[in-house]
Amino acid sequence: MAGLGYRVVVPCVTIRAMPPLSEVVPAPRERAPADPELSALRDTLKRCSPSTIEAACLLHRTGDMTHLKPVLLGVVERYVENDRRARVRTGDDQLRLVEDLGIDSLTMLEIVVLTEEALHISISNEELTQVRTLGDVRRFLATKVETAPWRLARAG
Repeated sequence: MAGLGYRVVVPCVTIRAMPPLSEVVPAPRERAPADPELSALRDTLKRCSPSTIEAACLLHRTGDMTHLKPVLLGVVERYVENDRRARVRTGDDQLRLVEDLGIDSLTMLEIVVLTEEALHISISNEELTQVRTLGDVRRFLATKVETAPWRLARAG
């Protein structure tokens, strides 16, 4: 069986040198320096929902009062019992703090302290004597925040 042979075909492969990594992978973008005030705010609200933190940052950054209600609801939601949180999320101004949400004096104190820290305002015990509903709290905080020095600086 002469003449039968095997023919081997070897594909032609071109090997090129890889370009340096710096040419393939873009350099990381430089981040804007973190705003220390917003970093502190995020830390203050770290146990609240991400949407609460974002609303608080937007309120501080822009002074836009439409962000106040989500901040208030998020802070209250953080302190009420799990089975009452859905009621808070409705944002119903008629919800009573004690009867409907089960907020006792210690819980109210925790809410006040966190709110003072987050909104850079001061709240006295006397100011809270007429606060009974979420709507009362919202209106009260709107008045306090409207005249807060940090907000006046952004509005001016």
